[in-house]
Amino acid sequence: MSGLVVPGQMVLIPIIQMIKSVGIPMNQYTPILMFITCSLPFSTFLYTGFIRSGVPEELEEAAHIDGAGMFRRYWQIVFPLLLPVTVSVVITQGVWIWNDYFFNMVFITKTLAAPLPVAMLGFLGDQQNPAQWNVLFAACILCALPLLLAFLALQKYFVGGMTVGAVKG
Repeated sequence: MSGLVVPGQMVLIPIIQMIKSVGIPMNQYTPILMFITCSLPFSTFLYTGFIRSGVPEELEEAAHIDGAGMFRRYWQIVFPLLLPVTVSVVITQGVWIWNDYFFNMVFITKTLAAPLPVAMLGFLGDQQNPAQWNVLFAACILCALPLLLAFLALQKYFVGGMTVGAVKG
């Protein structure tokens, strides 16, 4: 729960110092490390609540009695039941990671390695060049399109995953 309370942006300076002391290079893969560590608390919270309320122990016990090993029980019994929460985690965390601006600006210094939200800054212009609003809005639409398509494809699982564990009346 403490991982949900303390945001990654709040501890950014100690994390940068730790990354430099360990010798991890600052490139386009460094934000991935940050995204994984910042996504773990929320993902763990969702999975824990879903497993407690949505995965019956009896199914796993029956598979164990039938002779299924731990790996087979997970992939054939438990994981298909976790599909709604897995889609919910992919969508909620995917939208945050896709749209993230802060970690990418801090860790990625090369212009060619910048992701789309950071690369769209080039369309804003400066004192000599005016902002290219038509190109910027077209880039915004193209940047949002993969998220919209993913959500449309996974919508039924997302709604099911977010409502599991709710109070039934």
